[in-house]
Amino acid sequence: MSDTLEATKRELEEAGIKYTVESGKRHYKVRFTVRGRGCMVTCSRTSSDHRAALNARLQVRREIRKALSD
Repeated sequence: MSDTLEATKRELEEAGIKYTVESGKRHYKVRFTVRGRGCMVTCSRTSSDHRAALNARLQVRREIRKALSD
């Protein structure tokens, strides 16, 4: 598994959010629900740089924040 997927899963688990992971050819799709709103983030199979895991965590936080503000 990729570092980005691990970081994404860790962030969702810390927030207490259940998720599913779909495996594609080049990316993983992580789907989760926040207050009844479906959310999805993609994670690459191979990380491109040293900040990839941090960026993945940020993407999850943004999706959660967006779902909570709607």
